[in-house]
Amino acid sequence: MKYLYIIAFLFSSHLSWSQCFPLQHSTDWTAAWYACKPAANPNKFRKEGHWLMIDLGQIRMLTKSRLWNFNYPDQLNSGISKLEIDYSLDGKTWSFLKRVDLPKAPGIPQYEGIIGPDFNVDARYVLLNVLETYGHACAGLSEISIETEKTSISTPVKEVFHEQICITANIFPNPFIDNTTISVEGLCTEGISWVLTDLAGRVVNRSESPFFPPFTLNLNWENLQSGIYYLTLNNGKSRLQEKLIKIN
Repeated sequence: MKYLYIIAFLFSSHLSWSQCFPLQHSTDWTAAWYACKPAANPNKFRKEGHWLMIDLGQIRMLTKSRLWNFNYPDQLNSGISKLEIDYSLDGKTWSFLKRVDLPKAPGIPQYEGIIGPDFNVDARYVLLNVLETYGHACAGLSEISIETEKTSISTPVKEVFHEQICITANIFPNPFIDNTTISVEGLCTEGISWVLTDLAGRVVNRSESPFFPPFTLNLNWENLQSGIYYLTLNNGKSRLQEKLIKIN
């Protein structure tokens, strides 16, 4: 899910434009939106992918905007190179606004982003659709700022993170017969351990030492009985659980 919970700051009309934008953005990835698993798009005419939907809370006249690409130094290739913006009054019927090309962020605290499109439309919902990144399968965006005629809305693009946001895993094959490969990525800096449990919660196997992402595990479980198991990846702060199916 990629719904954005924004913070709205109301500015009186006499304040200067410089107060409408916090131009510099930190390199902290936790102050950003980051997605690795494609999801069904709210716009039924768009295919599954990475997207971010912003709910402004009510219909507003949107004007100028500014965008800050993903500014985490160790993962700048997760930044968005091409995106398309849709808008909606009700979150169901969408209109296309514009396609935007974003330069890669420099990964420095002095990063000031780029000027985004002038919306000049009434909308409650804004939908950012990722077309391409700078080469990484995951997509990230640090911040977006949107102005209205009487209100400025500016916020870091930070979701209410699910606890597994720091860890992502691809498992293949699954279901498996004897062997399966687990590729783990993410922005975790701490070591990740894993544990395999059965449906009753009994530990079947576990890692002897932590691994640091990205890493790949080639595991042989030919001695396991057929059935459903759960693989849990944990670094002490973030946790991801995936279902594994062993077949004969």
